[in-house]
Amino acid sequence: MSNEYISRKRLVSLLREILDELEPQGILLSGGIDSGLLACLMPQLKAITVMFEDRAQDKPYIDILERHLGLRVETVKVSMEEALSAIPTVIRILRSFDPALPNDLAVYFGLKALAERGTKRVATGDGGDELFG
Repeated sequence: MSNEYISRKRLVSLLREILDELEPQGILLSGGIDSGLLACLMPQLKAITVMFEDRAQDKPYIDILERHLGLRVETVKVSMEEALSAIPTVIRILRSFDPALPNDLAVYFGLKALAERGTKRVATGDGGDELFG
């Protein structure tokens, strides 16, 4: 593998190619760099964000994306009781206990909400933070 860096233009081009091939119908939007970039590339997608009770630390970033991209973001609010009761299900689905369980719970509730709305293909930005630091 080469030590060359991928240019911004090439990265955007690659992401567009992948999104065109996958044809997502919805996006799990966290407000982070990863899902935010995907939303910039496909602002027409159904966007869902998951908020645990009053812990809406990413809400300001989601508001920025809504305002600048014209996104309509649906917020799925999850109580602590709902989150705790979903833990065994999420562990069973993943077949492991992951220290990033809060993120896994958000993905679970977001995918569940999109599936209930008939969305079959969903884009997530999981991994972007790890990849881009």
